[in-house]
Amino acid sequence: KVSFEPDAKVPLADKWCLGFTAFATGVPWVLFSYFLVYFYTDVIGMSGTLAGSLMMFARVFDAFTDLMIGWAIDRFNLRWGKFRSWLLFSVPIQFVLFMVWTALPDTTTPLQMVISCIGYGCYGAIGSTLCFIPMNCITTNVAKNQDERASIVGLKGLTKNAGTLFAVASFMPMVAFFGGGGQGYFIVAIIFGVLTTAPVLWCFIMSKPSGLSHCCVHIPSVYHGCHPYRYRCLPV
Repeated sequence: KVSFEPDAKVPLADKWCLGFTAFATGVPWVLFSYFLVYFYTDVIGMSGTLAGSLMMFARVFDAFTDLMIGWAIDRFNLRWGKFRSWLLFSVPIQFVLFMVWTALPDTTTPLQMVISCIGYGCYGAIGSTLCFIPMNCITTNVAKNQDERASIVGLKGLTKNAGTLFAVASFMPMVAFFGGGGQGYFIVAIIFGVLTTAPVLWCFIMSKPSGLSHCCVHIPSVYHGCHPYRYRCLPV
């Protein structure tokens, strides 16, 4: 199990467990950056002006939800850990919303536009944030040793870059393989939804027995009244 002594080492399996979550949080945004506007304008027929405006409004919405979700994570201690619980909540939400941004095949164009915009906006503002914030909290609290935390960040960079190459190289060929158009996008979105939520679920499951479900809180005032468990660590 993870020790929270100042010079303690984080087990390699735990580092990879956390490192692969960067694949989960990074790949969807790579796909949005490369293919979302094309999907909006060339697949479902949305104007470029409307597509750009909706993406801007989605990011403004995200700015507010970041604050609200951050406040909730800081405020509540839930059953499966202060941070880990939010990872579990994010898995089904991310999967459904990532699938929905491609709209539903064989629906009318106006309905496709509405569904796709809701899926994209809510994925970034809610689904992704529910995973990204607590995951970074776990990374910064998993050990006192800053070198160990830095090595986890390095692994995250590695998996994120590998995920970027994989997503860019494979997404459109997979869309074409499954028939192209809205149907191809929809099927491939399901596949990538599974690929990007699996590391998050794996981290949630593996962190419990490995000791990642507890972190040390370094703020002295927090110690008052906290659960007296292992080096005065709070569940994350």
